[in-house]
Amino acid sequence: MDLITDEYIQKLVNDHKKKLQYHRDRYNNIRKHDEEFMKKNRDRAKAHYENNKQKKKEYYETNKELMNAKASYKYYLKNDKVDKFKEKYNDRYELLVNAGFITESS
Repeated sequence: MDLITDEYIQKLVNDHKKKLQYHRDRYNNIRKHDEEFMKKNRDRAKAHYENNKQKKKEYYETNKELMNAKASYKYYLKNDKVDKFKEKYNDRYELLVNAGFITESS
């Protein structure tokens, strides 16, 4: 008793794609050129920034070590020197493994 057929699923997917395309076109052709909309959007964004400035600061302060470890790891990964990273910053490597950022496959 399969109530949802493949055709129905395909219809839902196509309808969703059409709706997304409609809203994308509407924004790009009408909304973003409207002065009133742009002013409201800027005011909303500024208010959000002002209201959440402290939250963002706290987030970065609590995750400072993890962010530094990720940045170091990405640098060494880009330069194909992950082994040197493991040797030089073993504590950072362990932090990334414990956080689930990297898996110990090697």
